[in-house]
Amino acid sequence: MQENFESYKSELDRVRLTEESKRALTESLGRRGRAESRSVGRRPLRARHVLAVAAVIGLLSVLSAAAVAQTDAAPTLGGFFTGDQAGYDQASGTVGRMAENDGWTAVITDCVGDDFQAFLGVEIAAPEGTVLDGTNYEVHVDNEYDHSVPGTTKGFFYALPDDDPTDNKIRLLYNWYTTEGESNHVRMRFTLVDLVENHGYDWDARNWNREPVKEGAWDFGWIDIDYADNALRLAPMVELPCEEEHLVLEEVVISPVGLYLRTNISTPYPVDFGDWYREDILTTVRLLDMDGNMTLASDFFFGGPGGAYFSFTNHTNAMNNANGEGLAELRVVDLDRIASLEVAGVVIPVR
Repeated sequence: MQENFESYKSELDRVRLTEESKRALTESLGRRGRAESRSVGRRPLRARHVLAVAAVIGLLSVLSAAAVAQTDAAPTLGGFFTGDQAGYDQASGTVGRMAENDGWTAVITDCVGDDFQAFLGVEIAAPEGTVLDGTNYEVHVDNEYDHSVPGTTKGFFYALPDDDPTDNKIRLLYNWYTTEGESNHVRMRFTLVDLVENHGYDWDARNWNREPVKEGAWDFGWIDIDYADNALRLAPMVELPCEEEHLVLEEVVISPVGLYLRTNISTPYPVDFGDWYREDILTTVRLLDMDGNMTLASDFFFGGPGGAYFSFTNHTNAMNNANGEGLAELRVVDLDRIASLEVAGVVIPVR
């Protein structure tokens, strides 16, 4: 018994804790069982051998589950959003899911967002002794949702500024949008694939110069994205001055990370077709705090469900700043300090 168990344990130590590994080990144990049966005149495995096989497979299942586990982790994004910490608290949540790949661990730490956009914070740690001192790390995202979420984006994580480039850890940001207003309370299967360092565009090769850092995948399984929803939801029903249309502002949603507006003639794709998004209306949107300071100037927006969404981050794509180079400034606002919204000269008190 002991000899057989040690043999199974040796097999266990050599395999990776994945579904493929479990199948491979099961097949290996089955072959050994059949060989032993043949060697004693097709006598079936004794009960103790069956129990040994079952114990090893059960142990492997437990260890596989431990390879993707919940964990306590300090928020990655909390220190990177400018503005009042209260805004982060009003729109954030904890994920705390860890996955492992050959000694490299990845943790999805926290999430921030509203109905229309979301941010995920991730920390990747290499084995001790490995220094991650690059400046532009990326990792591909492979995800799927448990239901249809129209208008979603998926792509790459991007590196956040590294406060200690001599250690073995990096922090990254993933940002996505849903044009149908379903960014929050999302359940998705989430996998990170192939960590690389982007050295910029190679004009000779006509391609990006991405140097492999760690190949393979971190499969987190199904995760729940849930962050606090403290958005201010208003139905002003006020008429806006417009020479050609009877224009009524019907809905306003103000969250710590963005502003959504919908009028009676808004379309699902206002960037291209929305009549009221002419420049003379667009440039009048102002969000003011209690001191009269302008929180939002309407420079960046995209289509939401029949309306327009303005991100407080200084670009509609958080991976680029206003000049298209480098990471955008991530911004949140404290909802308790928002006093009023102004559109086309019409002031709508928030409180």
